[in-house]
Amino acid sequence: MKELQAAVIGSELLQRERGIAPRHRLEFDPQSGELRLRPRDEAPRAHATPVDQIASDGFA
Repeated sequence: MKELQAAVIGSELLQRERGIAPRHRLEFDPQSGELRLRPRDEAPRAHATPVDQIASDGFA
């Protein structure tokens, strides 16, 4: 299961790199230390940091 999730997350990152509109929001969950995919139409989780925000604001 983790291999499948890693492949999907990799695909989402590749889409961003190519300038293609991503299908999901990619968030970093500090509680689990993992990247998670969320549908774009769902609200972000309160404790999660959007990956796009990490790219612009820095990880710390």
